[in-house]
Amino acid sequence: MNALAATSRNFRQAARLLGLDSKLEKSLLIPFREIKVECTIPKDDGTLASFIGFRVQHDNARGPMKGGIRYHPEVRIVV
Repeated sequence: MNALAATSRNFRQAARLLGLDSKLEKSLLIPFREIKVECTIPKDDGTLASFIGFRVQHDNARGPMKGGIRYHPEVRIVV
């Protein structure tokens, strides 16, 4: 089981125990928006390097969104 599946399972169990409304549970579990960008830049040796970045936003109810930043060459969006 991957980290997303384990976290989702734990969240659903906690939501059930807390008696969360299904609409609230869904809004917390499913992202509002997922943004993927790809940036290609020239390196010092003249070759090109491509980098992929992701931004996942969950809730904008309290205004502009701010999230954590993760840097790793193996970061992927898991669905």
